[in-house]
Amino acid sequence: MKTVKYCDSTYSAHLVCGALANNGIDSQVINETISSVLPYSSAIDSLQVQVVVADDNFDKAIEILRCSDHNLNEIHCPECGSMDIESKFPSDKKRNIIMRYFIIFISLICGNSPGYIRRVNSCNVCKNEFNND
Repeated sequence: MKTVKYCDSTYSAHLVCGALANNGIDSQVINETISSVLPYSSAIDSLQVQVVVADDNFDKAIEILRCSDHNLNEIHCPECGSMDIESKFPSDKKRNIIMRYFIIFISLICGNSPGYIRRVNSCNVCKNEFNND
């Protein structure tokens, strides 16, 4: 099984599964339960909601998602023009990392959600970090 798409919510993951099912590709949603128990668990990369397909259907699924999701075609690095982009947390300052874990720790103690934790796009070719806004 290979991951086709990382999603922010189970709703968007099921929309992707529906688009793949309409084209005859079986897919599954991973980490669906943890995202409903911990709403902001997508802040941790390994707990993001994932849509996976069988290895032999991977290329066809990527092509279907590129055709149906225009955002995949629009995101490219402003420096080098590469489309090899990954969404991650900003790595520019050590303070960001410490502050992010401090906010998550305090929210767990208080029983509140940590709120929105900012993510940026990172080019895997030239290592440039940018927002797609």
